[in-house]
Amino acid sequence: MAGGQTWTRRARHASPVVLVVVAAVCAAYASLLGHWFYSDDFVHLQNNRDLGWQGFLRFLVFADYGDRTWVYWRPGWMLLFQSVFAVAGTTPWPYYLVCMLLHAVAAVTVALIGMRATDSRLLGLAAGLLFALMPSHCEAVAWISATYNVIPAAICLAGAGFASWRFAEHGGWRAGVLVVLLVAISLSFKEAAYGFPLAFAAACLCARSGAQPRRWGRRLLVFVPLVLLIGWHYLARSKRSAPAVDAYGLWSALAHHAAGFLRGMVPLLPANDLVALGIVAALAVPLLLLASPMARFFLLWTAAACVPYVALSYGERFAYFVHVPAVLFVTRFSADLAQRWRWRHGAAVAGVLWSGVAVVAALQVPSSLDVHRRKGEECRRVWEFVDEHGLATRPELIVDAVPMSLENGFEAMVELFGGGRPRVVHLQVVPRPPFLLYLNRDFTTMPAATPVLQLATGDAPRLVDKATLVGDLLPLPILSLVGDYELVADEAAAQAALRTPGHDLRTRPLLFERPACELEPPGDYWIESPVPERNETAFDVDCARRTLLLIAFPVAVDLDRRGRILVDGEPVRVLRANVLFHAICMPPGRHRVSLRPVFGGD
Repeated sequence: MAGGQTWTRRARHASPVVLVVVAAVCAAYASLLGHWFYSDDFVHLQNNRDLGWQGFLRFLVFADYGDRTWVYWRPGWMLLFQSVFAVAGTTPWPYYLVCMLLHAVAAVTVALIGMRATDSRLLGLAAGLLFALMPSHCEAVAWISATYNVIPAAICLAGAGFASWRFAEHGGWRAGVLVVLLVAISLSFKEAAYGFPLAFAAACLCARSGAQPRRWGRRLLVFVPLVLLIGWHYLARSKRSAPAVDAYGLWSALAHHAAGFLRGMVPLLPANDLVALGIVAALAVPLLLLASPMARFFLLWTAAACVPYVALSYGERFAYFVHVPAVLFVTRFSADLAQRWRWRHGAAVAGVLWSGVAVVAALQVPSSLDVHRRKGEECRRVWEFVDEHGLATRPELIVDAVPMSLENGFEAMVELFGGGRPRVVHLQVVPRPPFLLYLNRDFTTMPAATPVLQLATGDAPRLVDKATLVGDLLPLPILSLVGDYELVADEAAAQAALRTPGHDLRTRPLLFERPACELEPPGDYWIESPVPERNETAFDVDCARRTLLLIAFPVAVDLDRRGRILVDGEPVRVLRANVLFHAICMPPGRHRVSLRPVFGGD
């Protein structure tokens, strides 16, 4: 009975904080209800429509979609998407309503932990408001595909972090079980818990009872299952492997992404990555010395939360995981300073101060949300044009200059809303020399009257015919296999050959040096669509004969000869082909080709 009264009293004490935080989230993100889908949203909607509940059960048990490739095992994310889809179908606003509710739950979780950590309702409110109104959270809240895996994982890890502290301090077995359970649930949404054992270790080291030997045996009973759980998830469930880069490249990438993330929070940091990291490290040392044990844990948890997303693949939405402990650190450290300096009303002053900061931050939320609104509006305009001109029911469709907001979802959008399945060919113009690149190798078989949908960003969609668009351009597939070539001596000879009537660069490319292999006609072959990863683009090639693989990637990507193209992980000799592009010898069989470009001369 006493326990029930305690929980009732806590609920009454916290209810004003919860109501204010929820109201702040609703006020800041109410415009979301008018947004449309964009990017990956269409693919996920299509998958949920096609796979159904049986597909979910297959995904849960076997960690795959069947005939759909997906490198992550996220059944919690899929179940959430499936549940909303079952109710809302292709109506956008219910999806965004769930986005708002998830963000509200996350902000309330931070507020409640802040209250428990400081024994101050005002400081807890400040923590919840600061977290709720950070403009850097807009991508995590306003992009449906990201929201449904980022925020549930962040909520689980927020609870697991505070449970870790409670377990380290008091050693109750319920808290230990809760830590493992919440981490396991978070992994069903996203892989953000891969660095959580570091956070748990930080709780054990910072806890005031850390010197008691008996507690370390109990802590290992939690730490070991955490490590085993994450190892099992990575090895048995996730199909994405760790990046195969040298030690220098790995640490350079870590430093670059970490510094970029820090500059996002503190724009005054210098552009030099090492200098920026050095400044932050120098500031962290006195903070660790001045902070209380709990604040010290929150700071170390903030660092641990950078693994793996901030460190290896920085994106604005991944800051959500780091800001949970960061906001709690700011909140607890404010209470520490007030106590250290014996300010009678220090906690109240700090709460008012951080609430004011949250209000100022909220002023930037509308402009940040507007970026995502424009992406959805761009997609809606494209679909309305496609629908108006009956393009969804055509057998084929050529698309030129697809906007970024639709790169991953154009075909899915057309099929989802139009019901048709046209064969879609994507184009990209390279103006020097005038090449027209396309993904599918059978582009030239389409009739000259085939409509081309031009979607240049900022312009209204328009239709032109294929002959008008191509004109004097030289059509080239981005990836293709050939068994013949023409050897040219220099740039002038190559330019002359380019202008020779009847010369087909698709089947007889121009090379500046002889390949080391004997070539054969390629016959039938199969090339997977390229998939961009962290520091490379990878795809599979399946061919029965020794051929030449032509790689006509855009000129902005420099694939030099220093091991930037790999076959099955081994560097290969790179030949210059068709003036701007590249070619490599491909052995028979199925092989993984990896491109590691150098951007901007780095």
